[in-house]
Amino acid sequence: MLKRKIINKTILMIENAYRLSDIEKECIDFGMNVVIHQIICFIIAGLIAIVFGVLIELMFVITFFIPLRIYGGGYHASRPSYCLFYSGVMFTLMSICLKFFELDYSTLHWIFIISFLVVFGIVHQWIKIFVKNLVFIENTNQIKIILLVMLIIYVIAFFIGKKHIMQYITLALNANVILLVMGIRNQILNLFKEKRTARF
Repeated sequence: MLKRKIINKTILMIENAYRLSDIEKECIDFGMNVVIHQIICFIIAGLIAIVFGVLIELMFVITFFIPLRIYGGGYHASRPSYCLFYSGVMFTLMSICLKFFELDYSTLHWIFIISFLVVFGIVHQWIKIFVKNLVFIENTNQIKIILLVMLIIYVIAFFIGKKHIMQYITLALNANVILLVMGIRNQILNLFKEKRTARF
């Protein structure tokens, strides 16, 4: 596989220059896997956006999407190949929304407010009132800052009449909400499975 050849050659080049322990080799291997995977995701996103004619728009959405995704986490596929497939589906849906859907201000505000409150509630672990033992994100301060920045940009965009920027932020926020909710859903299902297994 091309990816594996690139990683092995890179590790060999670094090893020739420096003495690497097995742990260091594993770290480089993992890091390069992540980098190559992200590059492929961006290429897929770019190709899909070009097909729909929304390249610049999708890049803006991804720019708003990434910080919250990094610190917020959420659903992750079990395999890199699944992740690429799901990313392709997500980018396609984003592109369709950007190309064919034009929301009025009222609808846009409601979607943004609901998405914002859902993320805010997840950060403050409101769901633990109903379901305990859930593992939540630790970077709550960073997420609060990101949410605040998104809110400020959204409000500024509203007052200066930049509706398209409001749509980019709302779409990015909404995509993160879906991934966060799916992640929590999987945790809840796993907890129920563990409880059932413990009974028998």
